[in-house]
Amino acid sequence: MSGAVYFFTLDGTWKERAFLKPRIVHPNLRFGISVALDGAGSTLAVGADWDPSSASGIDGDDADSSANSAGAAYVFR
Repeated sequence: MSGAVYFFTLDGTWKERAFLKPRIVHPNLRFGISVALDGAGSTLAVGADWDPSSASGIDGDDADSSANSAGAAYVFR
């Protein structure tokens, strides 16, 4: 249950175009439990409420798993 975010387009039928997964996959990460897209469609925030990393800031240590179920927000542009 690590999770992923899938992108679809509608052109007569729905078609999968892409997907995102975190670089380091932890069991029960729940990546994608919440998502938010800005109005321009250029910035996506993805929640992972059980992310175990204690990293903070941009490009933190994804391999860190010292904070059980701390949670995280991943931002993609």
